[in-house]
Amino acid sequence: MQVVGLQGALLALGFDVEVIDFHPKKIDVESLSGLDRKLHILFSEFRAKHLNLTPTTYYDASKLDALDADILIVGSDQVWNTSLSIVHENIEAYFLGFGSKTLKRIAYVASNGGALVNSMQKQKVQEMLDGFSAISIREKEVAYMLEPLDRTAPIVVPDPSLLWHDYPINKPMINLPEKFIVLYALQPTFFVRDVIYKAKKKFNLPVVNISLQRHEGVDINAIDIDPSQWLYLIDNADFVITNSFHGMVFSIKRKKQFLVIPLEGRGRLNRRKKKLTKFFDNVCLGRVNKLLDFKYDYNNSKNNRFYSHLDVLHLESRAVKTRDDALRCFDEKIDYSKVESAMSVFIKTGLGFLKKSL
Repeated sequence: MQVVGLQGALLALGFDVEVIDFHPKKIDVESLSGLDRKLHILFSEFRAKHLNLTPTTYYDASKLDALDADILIVGSDQVWNTSLSIVHENIEAYFLGFGSKTLKRIAYVASNGGALVNSMQKQKVQEMLDGFSAISIREKEVAYMLEPLDRTAPIVVPDPSLLWHDYPINKPMINLPEKFIVLYALQPTFFVRDVIYKAKKKFNLPVVNISLQRHEGVDINAIDIDPSQWLYLIDNADFVITNSFHGMVFSIKRKKQFLVIPLEGRGRLNRRKKKLTKFFDNVCLGRVNKLLDFKYDYNNSKNNRFYSHLDVLHLESRAVKTRDDALRCFDEKIDYSKVESAMSVFIKTGLGFLKKSL
């Protein structure tokens, strides 16, 4: 959806747009089975239908030199996260180190997922970053990568999915209740489970899980869906519970009542609390939700992307870290008439960056 959003914004600005069909790991569909196979087919069909893909599919970064383009743009989620093997092994592709040096190179909220570049790749990354004419960011950690280059501080702009409005929406072929809560949580935690049960009790509604992960307490699992069906479920939910950045972004975009649970830190204190919660959960036969309300540490660099957008849109209170925070969000409705003006300014910032950079 991020690519659909950026593609739409660029087309609206009058540019011809092609999305590089880059697959560094060639997947044999016949070797897949079950859910993996179905999701691969669903997402491949979605990309083919909604993205203006290059006629050539590239499986090797070295072949990208043959691309015919005037401007190269990279962004957004995790594309500069060198701790991921797919980026680490194809660093020249994701940092636009291919093609003629005269090509204009732009980064639109290129995200590193909070990860820093390792010392072995640092010089190479900085050399490629020096070839960019414009860089915008979503997380402050990316700014650290740019410090040695002595360039103007990068501008913070909205996620590309906020720049566009015309997204495909299709109803999934599952039996849905008239009213429901949506769960989109990429990191199953005890606190997520706690919030699920509290939401069900508060609203007296079933929970539809649209995450790839299974979660305790949900009533319907809608996992084998494509992005357009995922968006339909967000769009029709009475309330959204998420710990995903894009779950949050599309909840805001579709003007939904929602809460976002930041990602937990990986420190020793959290590990101890999780062990205690699991112990009491077993002893109390699942009644731990009524007995414990541990305060977890949310010191996780990946949370900066949540806060950067929530702060700009005056929605800081929708980030919940305790049971009381969640209960407050259930009761306090978002007045989107107050969000829209901040959103309009934020979107103009992103479009303004693109217009100036292109």
